[in-house]
Amino acid sequence: MFKTKGTMENRIKNVKKKCRYEVYGWMENGVDAALLEVFSFKLEIFTYFFIILSRYLINCL
Repeated sequence: MFKTKGTMENRIKNVKKKCRYEVYGWMENGVDAALLEVFSFKLEIFTYFFIILSRYLINCL
């Protein structure tokens, strides 16, 4: 069964806190540069895909 809304919000807050701490930890270790590179690369692919998709849709219309 689902728990109450309050516990879910607390869980989300805890996850956000944990993620934030992990990110700060990575930044201290210098891994953030590699992560940022991977993220920007994925973003680039998504952008190209979106542009191609939009052109295709415009041509169909």
